[in-house]
Amino acid sequence: MTRVGPFGRNQIVGAAALLLASFTSASFAPGQAVGERLQRLPEVPYAVVADPPTMTLGPGPFGPTVLLEDSLRSPYQPISAQPEISQSLVLPTSPEGAPDKLPGAKDGVLQAISFTGTWLPAASGEDLGFSDLETSITFGFPFPTARSPLVITPAFGVHYLDGPDAPDLPARVYDASMQFRWIRPVGERWTADVAVTPGYYGDYEIDDSDTLRITGRGFGAYKYSETLTLALGVAYLDRSDVGILPVGGLIWKPTDYWSFELIAPRPKIAWRIPHVAALSGNVLNGGLQTMFPDGKGGYEYRPPSMWRTDYWLYIAGEFGGGVWVIERPTGAADEITVRDYRAILGIERKKPGAINSRLEIGYVFGRTVEFRSGLPDYDPADTLLLRAGASY
Repeated sequence: MTRVGPFGRNQIVGAAALLLASFTSASFAPGQAVGERLQRLPEVPYAVVADPPTMTLGPGPFGPTVLLEDSLRSPYQPISAQPEISQSLVLPTSPEGAPDKLPGAKDGVLQAISFTGTWLPAASGEDLGFSDLETSITFGFPFPTARSPLVITPAFGVHYLDGPDAPDLPARVYDASMQFRWIRPVGERWTADVAVTPGYYGDYEIDDSDTLRITGRGFGAYKYSETLTLALGVAYLDRSDVGILPVGGLIWKPTDYWSFELIAPRPKIAWRIPHVAALSGNVLNGGLQTMFPDGKGGYEYRPPSMWRTDYWLYIAGEFGGGVWVIERPTGAADEITVRDYRAILGIERKKPGAINSRLEIGYVFGRTVEFRSGLPDYDPADTLLLRAGASY
C-alpha cells in the first residue's frame, strides 16, 4: 500500500494545537490579571450565585431545552446513523406566548458548523493507522413550523490510511453525505426524531453502485420526569457486517454536575467541573453578573447557562469504522469494512453562542478489516485514539 507519510498526522496535530489555544485563551488575555478583568465590568445590577446550575434537559425559560448545534461528535459513518440522542430530544411544546421555535435553536437558517480531526496511529509497520479530517454544516428550515424543523446537514470527510503492504489498501478514502432529519414533538411528553442520510463512500477511483449507501434512523423519546428521559429506536446502517442496529436507553441528569447518557451503542457519562467564578469573566462584587445591558438603555436578565463557559470531563464508548468501495490493483472493485470499538476519555468546553471544543484520548480494540472479494480478514493491533473537535 502507498503510505501517506506524516501529512495526515500534521493536520491532526495542528488542529489539536488550535483547540488547546481556544481552551487556554477563552477567559483572559496574556498577562491580564484577575483584578484588571474585574475592573472592566460595567456597573450593573447583579445577583450573587455561588455556582449556578447549568442548562439541563428540563424546561427552559420557554419550555424544554433542545440543542441543535453539533455535539462535536463525528458525523460520519457509521455515526451518521447513530445520533447522540440527548442532543436530539425535543420535549413538550412550549407554553402559550413562547417564541415559535425550538429553545436552543439559533436564529436564521444556519445552525452549526463543525470540524473534527482524529488520529489512530499504526502500532507498528505491519499495522493499520488512520488520520481523519471531517467537517459538516447544519441548516434548519420550518417544516411546517420552526418548532417542527427539517434539519439538513451536508458533510465531508477524508481518511488517510497508513498501513502494511499486504493486504493492499488505498492511501485514502472519502465520505460525502447529506442528512435530512425531521424533529416532531408529539403531545406533552413524546418526541419523534427520524433521519435519512444518502452518502457516497469510497476511494473515488472506480464507479460501483455500492459506493452509494443510504443510512437512516428513527426513534421516540419519552420524558419520564424532569431528570429522566427514555429513548428507543432503530438505526439502518446499510453495512454488510451490521445492517440494522438497535438504539435506545436512558438519559439521567440527577444534578447539574452529572449526566448519564446510557444510550446504546454510544454511552457517555459526564461530570461538569465546579465553576471558578473569577474565570467566567462575569464577576461583580463577589457574585456572578446576571444583568446585562439590553441595548435600549436598560438591563435584561440572562441566566448563567446563557453565557457561562462550562467544562465537562467524560468517559464514553463508540462503535467505530466504516465501509468504502475501493479499486484493487487489478482494476476490479472491492469493498472494505473496517470495524472497531473505542473507550474514550475527554474534556469538552461549552459556551452558548461561542465556539465549543473538545479534546479526547482513547483506546481502540477489537479491530478488523473485511473484504467483499473474499480476501482473508485482516486484524490490526489495538491502538490509541487522539481527537480534537470544534463546533459553532
